[in-house]
Amino acid sequence: MFFCADYYLHYRLPQGFNTEGYRGALLDDKEENEYRIACFGGSTTYGYLLAKNESYPFLLEQELQKKADKKYSVANLGANGQGIYGVSKDVDYYDYLNYDAAIIYDGYNDRNPVDFNLLDFRGSDFIFHLFKYKTITFFYLKDKYTLWNTPENEVSKPVFDKRSASSVKIKNTLSEYFSKNDSLAEAMFLNNKKPYEEYLKCLEKTLTNLISKNIKTYYVCQPNSYNSTQQKLVRELINKKFTTKIRYINLSDAFENMDEYSFDGMHLTLKGNLRLAKIMNDSIQQYLQ
Repeated sequence: MFFCADYYLHYRLPQGFNTEGYRGALLDDKEENEYRIACFGGSTTYGYLLAKNESYPFLLEQELQKKADKKYSVANLGANGQGIYGVSKDVDYYDYLNYDAAIIYDGYNDRNPVDFNLLDFRGSDFIFHLFKYKTITFFYLKDKYTLWNTPENEVSKPVFDKRSASSVKIKNTLSEYFSKNDSLAEAMFLNNKKPYEEYLKCLEKTLTNLISKNIKTYYVCQPNSYNSTQQKLVRELINKKFTTKIRYINLSDAFENMDEYSFDGMHLTLKGNLRLAKIMNDSIQQYLQ
């Protein structure tokens, strides 16, 4: 009875994910003339508060298919709150999808230079490990409980409900959070300590793993992050060890006015994701050529 109810919820919730733990329809075995792309990341990849057909991976597939002589399929492997540690696990969890290219849209969830984000959305579920089936019921009930116990005037983060919190409050909190972490990173340099040490090790391991599988890989710097200490260190790593193998894409110039494309300064709206999909389409086409 539990699995029947869980299976029903998977296909009832427009903000949800499928039974294998990723967004959209289940992908079949790759066809001979099919090019498959896996999109990794956190809530900005997942499409926080958006339906599956409003997330950038879904829109990217549509963009790629417009003038294509082959079939393209794009898997949305984002997970809310997840950083590079969770991504590193997902690269292997979803190896069976046999993807040709990988997009890592990463950074926001790993901005703390000291405390490494160890969230593993799929790996923390023993049912997923045993059966490759990702339950959604507990996630849904937790979400509803949060909504019922959060006053209307306070910031909350519902996933399956479009009730929005105060955008201004979220923006201010984000700005303070990013500024605080950049200051902490600079202070660590002055004290001969290495900020983002665990993050960079995990990123290097993940990129090396993808390259070893002959997967074309894109690392995307999220909007308003290019000048952060974190991204400066990421570029140093890529330039030093992956110069010709990883394509680094900077989105700062593409989203100068985030208020126009985002509802909280971080998560893109449908309009923002449409723009992101077009940018990624152009970059992928150039890389393939």
